[in-house]
Amino acid sequence: MGPVTLDDSGATLNDVDLRALALLDITGLAHLRGATIDDLQLQQLAAHLGIDVAG
Repeated sequence: MGPVTLDDSGATLNDVDLRALALLDITGLAHLRGATIDDLQLQQLAAHLGIDVAG
């Protein structure tokens, strides 16, 4: 599967694992509560929000 656009607006997630997805864009960020993401997705999410992550 190639990159996908995730629109979870209005969703209620419970134990959803998104680690296998190559996320292109995310809509409805407030509704990601309950999802599991990987390090790369976290970096992409931070970049989408304009957040610099320093390690």
